[in-house]
Amino acid sequence: MRPTATDESGTEPKKRDQPPPLEFLRPGEGQAPLPPRDQPPAAWVPRPEEFERPAQTWGVPPPPRRAAGGRAKAAGICLILAALVGILTTVYSFYVPLTPEEQQYVENITANDPGLANTLIALTIISFYAQGLALLGGVLAFRGREWKLATACAVLSLASLGFYFIASAIGFLGLMLVLSARGEFTS
Repeated sequence: MRPTATDESGTEPKKRDQPPPLEFLRPGEGQAPLPPRDQPPAAWVPRPEEFERPAQTWGVPPPPRRAAGGRAKAAGICLILAALVGILTTVYSFYVPLTPEEQQYVENITANDPGLANTLIALTIISFYAQGLALLGGVLAFRGREWKLATACAVLSLASLGFYFIASAIGFLGLMLVLSARGEFTS
């Protein structure tokens, strides 16, 4: 037998109220009325969340989202196409070696001016990053978001040289479309 706990006065504490035993009803038999302690109150008290006000926003509400217009989508397609042409040019120049005549020509040009080799390397790196920025600007323009960033990416897409400057020409077309589609962008 376990000892029972007592409070400060030396009496045993009251037992907790146990739920009533589970009763099964036969079909057609009604349920007995609830004891007074289990009956619902005469009036229901509303929950506090029913009276809460919606959170108040300060400032100007954001403009409603709208789909990009035709010029913004065309600008996005042009910038993405310029990026893809630049990327294909990079992949092509990496996997297809120069012919001996082309290699001799490059060696002759860079032998006379060592700074030219560094300039060509810098232009290659700039063209490589311009392709990524053209892709970013194309996605932004296609979705009609961030006009300033899309414009900056379109300007930098001009450095994506591509096959015989085709990527730069497509990037220029994309830049003109981004500039003309200012009203179709959300910000």
